[in-house]
Amino acid sequence: MKTLLPLAGILAATLSGCSTQSSFDEAAKKTASAAITVTRVKDGDTFEIAAPWSPFPKLEWSVRVLGIDTPEKGYLAKCQREKDRALQASDMARDLIAKSGNEVTLSRVKHDKYGGRFDADVTLKDGTSYAKALLDAGLAKQYNGNGPKPNWCF
Repeated sequence: MKTLLPLAGILAATLSGCSTQSSFDEAAKKTASAAITVTRVKDGDTFEIAAPWSPFPKLEWSVRVLGIDTPEKGYLAKCQREKDRALQASDMARDLIAKSGNEVTLSRVKHDKYGGRFDADVTLKDGTSYAKALLDAGLAKQYNGNGPKPNWCF
């Protein structure tokens, strides 16, 4: 597992009481990119990362992939087609992460609008854009976080 110093500044600022969005954004701008170990895929556009550099090293941090939306799983799905596509997206996500040796690079890291997780562009070890791979497979749709989420039920 790699030591992840670039994100440490962001999390230190967040955990030390710099709770304003502007403080977080300033810290995020100083982070060009960071190599990250993925510990668990939650769904197609969200996964958890190891954080050995944090004050709580056993705690895992959630990362949501910028620029895409994947179908929702379980009770959040609005139809059976969405549930089925969500399972396919999750399977592809696990496959992509595994083929990348469970390591990805995060860039443009920022605090998620809902809190409790980070948003970031994600690049696989071979240089492939994670978002583009899911978009090309038809398992993600472009989404910038504003407005209604894409409809998966048609």
